[in-house]
Amino acid sequence: MARRRTAKKPRRRTQKPMIKAIPIVAGVVSANALTQLFFNNNLRQFFTGTSGDGSQHFTLRELFGAGGISNYGIGGGGKSFGEYVKQNIADGWMTAAGTLILAKAVPKVIQKVGITREANKLSKAVGLGTIVQL
Repeated sequence: MARRRTAKKPRRRTQKPMIKAIPIVAGVVSANALTQLFFNNNLRQFFTGTSGDGSQHFTLRELFGAGGISNYGIGGGGKSFGEYVKQNIADGWMTAAGTLILAKAVPKVIQKVGITREANKLSKAVGLGTIVQL
């Protein structure tokens, strides 16, 4: 049998995909900020339809007209949906901008400081090291 000309390449070990917690949290925080900005509701209230009273609070149920709701949360005001969204943006753009900037910056700061490394060590010690990664 002839000799190989090159060395045999080692097989790479494949790892199971882990759940990355920081991008999930950053995405939820960003989605919550945008929902608060446009619809004046947090993410949970927007999806569940448990909004407080007020014409500036919109839910997903109201937007799709589910359950016979067709007034888009407008409870007596003479404004249209677009005008309410415009007012919500004018009222909350600064808070939403700050939240979006922090949602993008905090994971990078956490990684630079080394908190992720310590948290990943802790998750391995607890037994979640193969499932969740920070």
